[in-house]
Amino acid sequence: RDATAELRARLCADVCSTLMYCHGRGLLHLDLRPDNLRVVTEQGRPRVKVVGFSLARQRRRTDGPGSPFVAPELLGRRGYDHRADLYALGVCLLPPGRRPEGGARLTRGAIPEDWPAAMRELIARLTATQPDRRFASARAVLAFLQRSGVVPDELVADLLHSEIPFCGRELSMTRLREAYRRHFREDAGGAPGGPTPGEADEAPAAVLITGEPGAGKTRLL
Repeated sequence: RDATAELRARLCADVCSTLMYCHGRGLLHLDLRPDNLRVVTEQGRPRVKVVGFSLARQRRRTDGPGSPFVAPELLGRRGYDHRADLYALGVCLLPPGRRPEGGARLTRGAIPEDWPAAMRELIARLTATQPDRRFASARAVLAFLQRSGVVPDELVADLLHSEIPFCGRELSMTRLREAYRRHFREDAGGAPGGPTPGEADEAPAAVLITGEPGAGKTRLL
């Protein structure tokens, strides 16, 4: 809430790194809002963890028409894409009380005048009413942050070339791989590395994955 413009820019870079990964795999979040952005401290600096992915594959909004985080194209029958997430990110960067109502144009005074010019341009482009006036991608936002100097060059460079590691699901992955090996391999007839005929007979016909919304079930698959 009280973060400086510079800190908001750094946190924006973290979110863009996550969006770059998701959008590159055809996933839209469509529910970016402060409640789904968790700030934690890692290696002595604040980082943002994006949560609330339970509706990412359903390609529909979850907020009502009055929510400031809903991109204008989501309110009508127009098509939409990953740039709807960029719009929501831009609104999240604004201080509370300066965010436009859903579908409304950003007012001239919404962006604090004492913020750096690059930060003002960043938010203005992210929250453009027309999607084609926004940044083309989360990667383009990172490149802008790097080029403008709002965020340290080395930090953005690391994010641009990083892959989000999959961790904390070792037991689940082991069980899924075992089920796959025992049932779905084409060499189920006893070929090297595949299951024996007895194992194939005992393999489960289906695997049920359960968990809380946003726990990472889709990523696991």
